[in-house]
Amino acid sequence: MNLQEIIAALDRYWSRRGCSPLRPCDLEKSSGALSPSAFFGVLAPGPFSSAGVEPCRRPVDGRFGENPDRLSSYFSYHVVIKPPPADMQKVFLSSLAPLGIRTEEHDIRWIESALDLPALGASGPGWKISMDGIETARFTYLRRMASLELGQACAEISYGLERLAMIAQGKKRVLDVRLDERRTYGEMYGERERQLSYYAFEGSDPSALRREMEDGLRGASSLLDRGHYFPAYDLIMRCCRCLELLDARRALPPAERASVIEKISSAAGACAAAYLGPGAVRTPRDGGKELKGGSADAPLRGR
Repeated sequence: MNLQEIIAALDRYWSRRGCSPLRPCDLEKSSGALSPSAFFGVLAPGPFSSAGVEPCRRPVDGRFGENPDRLSSYFSYHVVIKPPPADMQKVFLSSLAPLGIRTEEHDIRWIESALDLPALGASGPGWKISMDGIETARFTYLRRMASLELGQACAEISYGLERLAMIAQGKKRVLDVRLDERRTYGEMYGERERQLSYYAFEGSDPSALRREMEDGLRGASSLLDRGHYFPAYDLIMRCCRCLELLDARRALPPAERASVIEKISSAAGACAAAYLGPGAVRTPRDGGKELKGGSADAPLRGR
């Protein structure tokens, strides 16, 4: 199956299991968990299920297109189900069959790997799922979001679409994966990957990134003072992007980096509190408060 067919098959599979179609977020992010639909959907008091493609960028993973399966810009298929069925791991494995991947023919390993996104205040136990030695997905049971203990279980799955396509097509390099019947991944994205890697490691301006991050945090605070948590969260996503680029340049000393993460995490917590209304209390990362409440008119309440 080419990459487009894989995406269509996953859309059908998860739609049949009650997931609303997830439209890609139009801002840069390192993980589908950062998208506004996931962030607010996970926090919503009621059930919430969504699935769809999320373009992601992880500057530190850039290898100028020379690594067989590691990219700075890639596509994730992101699934959130709250509450998940009891056999959620089996449901995930069953999703591979429509892609032409027979699990009995591959070496599939669940490697314990807890999720920890400190800038977002998100964490939970989980696994990296390796197939024939290649990490192809992450499976997480989210416990915290925006430094709030979630009152309801939530499963999150992130498929690495390019790597899944490598397995399905028997390719050794991502750049050789068939996008469709006309083009390979490398023909469409190879030069872009090389240039984005250059920007991440050499071309970005650390001073400008610091200023953008500081301006974003001030802007988010101002918006939250007026109750506008959606655009405030957009600015927080931009701050996360600046932090990731600064990490790629190794431009932040450890103490400064820890301070920046705490500021971004505090802003994300303020967005969550504004969304949920009275009763939502952010706690330190080593503490815990159960998520409660929720304003009557808040959107994204799930189905």
